[in-house]
Amino acid sequence: MLSFFDLSPTDKLIWDLQKAYNEVMAQGQFINGPACQEFAENWANYCHKKYCFLTASGLDGLKIALQANGIIANSMVLVPEWTCVQTWLAVTQIGAYPVSSWNEDVEAIMPVHLYGYPAEPLDYPTDLNLPIVEDACQAHGMAVGQTAVFSFYPTKNLGAFGDAGAIVTDDEELALEIKQIVNNSTIRMDTLQAAFLNAKLPYLDMWNRKRKENAKQYYDNLKGVELPKWDNKSVWHQFVIRYSRRNWLSEKLANAGIETMIHYPQSPRRMLKECFSITEADLIADSVLSLPIGPHLTWQEIEYVIEVVNSLTGEN
Repeated sequence: MLSFFDLSPTDKLIWDLQKAYNEVMAQGQFINGPACQEFAENWANYCHKKYCFLTASGLDGLKIALQANGIIANSMVLVPEWTCVQTWLAVTQIGAYPVSSWNEDVEAIMPVHLYGYPAEPLDYPTDLNLPIVEDACQAHGMAVGQTAVFSFYPTKNLGAFGDAGAIVTDDEELALEIKQIVNNSTIRMDTLQAAFLNAKLPYLDMWNRKRKENAKQYYDNLKGVELPKWDNKSVWHQFVIRYSRRNWLSEKLANAGIETMIHYPQSPRRMLKECFSITEADLIADSVLSLPIGPHLTWQEIEYVIEVVNSLTGEN
């Protein structure tokens, strides 16, 4: 089976990870150990931001960033209609309301760099100067705005070996609020995950280049399916096509030894049972299919995926 993910590290990376593990074990500081400060500084520098705060997950990071911006129960946050459900959950879990169209009660904006692709612009009056928290949980290596949140879930472009997240910002006042919330909570990244992320960070640009090469190969050669728009800024966390007979295509690819995934089978509104009619997001959910794109794939394996997809879509 041509795997969608391959999270097993290379020989060189195994050595780096073992070294990081040994250092943490020798120090015995499993919370707020030296590796946490080191990774916070490294990730802030990598993102060209002044401040970085480590969290237990990307979802926790989104909630903290909203709360630090004054979002409380019954506040409204403008979010995309089509995104990962965790974007909406970050809003609902602090008692606020996610809305997908502008109204005068909106108090914050949350654009999403879905699939590692630059966020589609949300429609709101920009002259109001509302706080913006970018959901960059799938966008490691892409330029972000003043405040953004990342997830380091194992399958991300830069993944830990468990849940982990981070908030980056250039806003000094906001940074003080975030620091207070994080320091008074238990939703912090543990030292071991920070050490592993430090070990993996030097590889991220190389992995992203390989993802982009794989995406370009798909983009130039796939036929009979709807392709994502090409954007040189994308870090291609996923390569998501659309096809009217998505389930059929996925099954046929599996029969040919190609693993695919669906990101996502339902819209956030549908998953949270807030939908009473068919929306555009539901139509997207019914047709999206993610092809393997990871840096573990060889040129020949990408060519095989292209060959099989084109042969199948050519049958219709």
